[in-house]
Amino acid sequence: MASSPRKAYTLSYYQIISFGIALLLVIFLFWIARISPWELFQLLQQGGPLLFLAITGIMLFQLLIQAISWMELLGTLDSPPSLFTAMKAILAGWSGNYLTPSMYLGGEPLRAYMLSKETKTPFSILLGSVLVHKFIELLSFLLYLLFSFFLVGFFYALKIYASFYLLFILSFSLLLLVFIAIFASIIKKKAIFSRLAEFCIRQGLFSLYFQNHLEDIQKMEQEIFNAFHQNRKATLLSLLWMLLFHFLIFIRPFLFMSFYHTFLSLEELALLFLALQFLQAFQFTPGGLGILEGGIIGLFAFMKLAPSLAIGYALLCRVGDIIIVALGIFSLFQSKGIHEEIQNKLKPFLGDNSMKQTPLNAVHKALGAKMVEFAGYEMPIQYTSIQEEHHRVRNKVGLFDLCHMGRIYVSGPGSVDFLQYLVTNNIAKMKEGQAHYALALNERGTILDDLIVYHLGDQYLVVCNGANREKIRNWFRQHSPSFEVKVEDRSDEMGMIAIQGVFSEEVVAAMVNEEIRDLKYYSCGKWDWEGETIVVARTGYTGEDGFELYMSNNLLEKAWNQALQVGENWGIGPVGLGARDTLRLEAAMPLYGHEITEETNPLEAGLGFAVKFKKGDFIGREALLKVKQEGLKRKLVCMEVEGRRIARQGAKILQGEEQVGEVSSGTFSPTLQKSIAMGYVPKEGAEVGNQFEVEIGKKRYPIRVVERPFYSRKKKKKEGKGEA
Repeated sequence: MASSPRKAYTLSYYQIISFGIALLLVIFLFWIARISPWELFQLLQQGGPLLFLAITGIMLFQLLIQAISWMELLGTLDSPPSLFTAMKAILAGWSGNYLTPSMYLGGEPLRAYMLSKETKTPFSILLGSVLVHKFIELLSFLLYLLFSFFLVGFFYALKIYASFYLLFILSFSLLLLVFIAIFASIIKKKAIFSRLAEFCIRQGLFSLYFQNHLEDIQKMEQEIFNAFHQNRKATLLSLLWMLLFHFLIFIRPFLFMSFYHTFLSLEELALLFLALQFLQAFQFTPGGLGILEGGIIGLFAFMKLAPSLAIGYALLCRVGDIIIVALGIFSLFQSKGIHEEIQNKLKPFLGDNSMKQTPLNAVHKALGAKMVEFAGYEMPIQYTSIQEEHHRVRNKVGLFDLCHMGRIYVSGPGSVDFLQYLVTNNIAKMKEGQAHYALALNERGTILDDLIVYHLGDQYLVVCNGANREKIRNWFRQHSPSFEVKVEDRSDEMGMIAIQGVFSEEVVAAMVNEEIRDLKYYSCGKWDWEGETIVVARTGYTGEDGFELYMSNNLLEKAWNQALQVGENWGIGPVGLGARDTLRLEAAMPLYGHEITEETNPLEAGLGFAVKFKKGDFIGREALLKVKQEGLKRKLVCMEVEGRRIARQGAKILQGEEQVGEVSSGTFSPTLQKSIAMGYVPKEGAEVGNQFEVEIGKKRYPIRVVERPFYSRKKKKKEGKGEA
């Protein structure tokens, strides 16, 4: 399927106004300094190209130092990038400072985004590393401020500037106390990175755009904590590099003035050093235009230096900035639509009203759920703990909100032919009341999404992944004109809850109808409930017996509350997306974006059972037959990691010194008490018992292929086999 065209980057009103104000400020500074462009040109000409190259060279060296500092932290991750990749990401971030500084946290999330495009490390972890690095930058800044105050106090204490010194000391003492209080709170509660993220986000103009939506960082908190906080060596080295970075800020004006034979006293040098550190903290307008320049002019005037020198230095630095920004923009805008992509990546951290809410949103919050963004919705990741909720489903029964899933209805006389052509399973053989697991493929034979198709008699219900709802809906509508069908997306009109676990049959039978007990696995039916017709299906995504209930939105809250009330005797409780993921991974069920993507085909993913070549033509059939004829190059396997370390998505699977595969999903299994993973390895290495190594951080751990799935329940006889 051809991807929808991306929107070109456009300036927002905020950016246009910011650039306009910055331009007016620069013009105003020229006016009060009473310096003409010709005088400025002569001044810069006097310095010559060597000065320009020296200033720009120092700035490029600062870029390298910043990248090395960041690399000390990134080196503790599972898949650290190269130094060149980190430099490209920092260039993009510097460009972001000029384009949308407040919206993008000073351009810093651009760094995480650029790395996420070139590495397999999740965006949330990369953004966590950026926030940690920003904290280290803040710490080095405060250390330099302390040193600067000492110098200023030492040289000025016995002079007429004593009151000026006292004012600085009082201001700095307050700043230092606030910093110590924040740092003590962080260390005490060990919620280090989510609290650092919140602290960084709330600085200056950031608070206008960012709210306390940091659940995604909190979800990865323990992993980030282990990677950075416990690795004190990497953190210390990163800090030392950032100290050098800030020292180079002082070198630039010192070098500039030496070209014009302007030498400062020790007192003035100390004051310059202090002031430059302060000014560096106020670059919240695009590129610092106006505030930084105004501060430099005021500083130079205080030291009785010519305004022309101040403006000349400021603009010369801006030329160097522009060169660096041009390099960043070249890296940043190679692909169109990056503005929208970054906005989507940042949704978990933005107080963004565009995030959808399910009809049960208020219920989750009342239950104390930790909410995160998932598939464009604000969803519960957990209520109590992921392990507790996981065991509840395995041993008792759990209740899930699945309203984020896509629900597309297909009706009309051409429905069977339409679905036969668009999905891989044999829809023509389906009887009313049956459900089939199927795949939607593109012409290359790779997976657009995995689906469940329900035969409801006069129509079919197709359930897709929430993140792929628009893609599948558009894919269906694109092909519908060739068939006599009607495609309706009812995802916003109706909701979906799941009741999964050992006692799920007891709860649903007591709640809806005793006839539910007769449903076989992968079958469905319609029942009247509370004056409306609902669909109940014996399907699920946990590896346990379970049911999924489809109903209008106005019934959802009543159904949720009644399920909790009826199921109280069987130990029912709400379950979030975190436990849903560990449950499905133990059952070796694929997750779109991990085991299956538009770069994987059903045969290598072990989903050949859902592909019926003999039924006739369907999209992707020819490409898939070619794959079958040529033979698979890799296969998806289940693996166990030695020890308790978790192999996350993207971790390298090694044989000797050669990378032969990579992990698609990994977790620590609450049921098996083992570190488990799924991943792709060469076909010849996919036999059970084969040994490999997996790279986690900078270390390797033994990993071996095991039987699929990791966990399999015992089916009840009356439950039946059904049709997957």
